[in-house]
Formats: sequence, C-alpha cells, structure tokens
Amino acid sequence: RKPTLFCGTFEQVLAAEAAARAGQVVKDPPWAGAILSATDPTLAPDGQDSLYIYAPVPVRPAVGWTEGRPVAERELVAAVQKTMPDILDLEIGRWVQTPDVLEKRLGAPNGCVFHVDMSSPTRLGPLRPGLGWGKHVTDVPGLVLSGAGTQPGGGVTGIPGKLAAQELMRSLQAEGSTPGQRPGRPRR
Repeated sequence: RKPTLFCGTFEQVLAAEAAARAGQVVKDPPWAGAILSATDPTLAPDGQDSLYIYAPVPVRPAVGWTEGRPVAERELVAAVQKTMPDILDLEIGRWVQTPDVLEKRLGAPNGCVFHVDMSSPTRLGPLRPGLGWGKHVTDVPGLVLSGAGTQPGGGVTGIPGKLAAQELMRSLQAEGSTPGQRPGRPRR
C-alpha cells in the first residue's frame, strides 16, 4: 500500500507534455497515484483510505478551467479505471485541484507543487534545484535548502525537509554544535 503507482508509457508522457504545453486538456493521461493514508493514517477515517492521483495538465487550458476541469477530470478517471476498474465503486468523495486552485491555495506559481520544472533530466533527483545544490547544504555556513524544489523531487512529501534536517544535524555535529545551539559556540 505504501509505494507510489505510476501508469503510462514514455510515449504517453511525451504526448501529455506536448498537449499541456499547447494548452490542451490531456487525453488518456499518464498518472501517478499513492495511498497517502498508508503512511499517515490520520488522513482518512479508520478502515478507509485516501488515494492521491496526479496527472499532467496545462497550466492555463485554452478553454479555461471552468470548461476544462470536468473534461480533465473525466480523462483522468477513465485512465485510472484502466488499472483499477472498480475505483468508482470504492469512491466516497473526491477533491479536484487544478493549477489555478493550487496557485491560490498554496501560493505556488502556476500551481506547480514541484517548484522546479521536472521535465528536464538536469533538474531531477540530486540535481535539484540545480547542479551542485542537490545535497541541501550550501557554501553559506548554516544555510540549508529544503522544499519541493530540492532533492529528491517535487511534490508535498516532507522528504526534502527530512533530508535537509539530516544534513543540518550532520553539519552541526561536525562543528561541535548541538541542535538549538549556534555553530561555533562552545558547549556548556
């Protein structure tokens, strides 16, 4: 229940990217899904689960989100049903967020929860947010980078924060500091 499921071919990913860049709602989109309540049971009532499904969409569809949202939602559900045919029988509720909603709710430009474009191999994994910055530590003493734009990848997972905190702890220990104590100060 904990792994993320990705469904789609490389060709589907390329076609979806081209359609989204052209402002078109993606037909038969590739998608990723995760049962978020498998790692955090507080996200669903006892005995139930919350399933997160993500698919590429245009930031601003040519038809606008008022008209584009129902179409994008139908396309995504139809794509998911190819892998999980009984998904609608299990569904209790649904919450759909389009890029414009995400932008307003999270302050994420263009609704991008990845913060840094992930369509380029030079912006993935340890190369996030850029070459030489993938280990969260910087050349500025005490400055550690974290967030969806940092390694290992985008989204709202908490993993970049955990990795950044681990790097900070390592650097503090290497300098003889303890958490809550500024680097360079003597221990008491």
